[in-house]
Amino acid sequence: MSNEIKGLIENWVNEATDGTDIFLVEVRKGLKDERIAVFIDADEGITIDKCTLVNRYLNDKLEEMDPEHKYTTEVSSPGVDKALKMPRQYIQHKGRVLEVKRKDGELLKGWLKEVGEKNIILEDRKINKLSNKKVKPDQEIDFDQIAESHVIVSFH
Repeated sequence: MSNEIKGLIENWVNEATDGTDIFLVEVRKGLKDERIAVFIDADEGITIDKCTLVNRYLNDKLEEMDPEHKYTTEVSSPGVDKALKMPRQYIQHKGRVLEVKRKDGELLKGWLKEVGEKNIILEDRKINKLSNKKVKPDQEIDFDQIAESHVIVSFH
């Protein structure tokens, strides 16, 4: 996929989602064919209806641009196992456990307590049984210091 097509797809996703809680996370080309994978997310969570809305818009735009187009679009959420890529993605995960790898290599784990414009705050909820106080203070981490973040999925 050329950079031109990728740019068009990004613009069209932004057009399709303008005024909604949906936002673009990533556009990727398939390895062996003309498949375009579009990953979107939403402040209130992604649904199949939201993915369908964006996919139809993209297909209409591709058809309009080139009736003989050879591209296939697939629109989905990034998935719970994928790293958080954008600050906006953190908001919906407030209260969940994150594992954050800082750019300096330090690995942190805690409950996502707050999401600010430039940072997040992780809370370690371990309590010292004798003093009844937190073992560690909250960790404030600037977005520009985060190498990778993952939501830790718990089934209990």
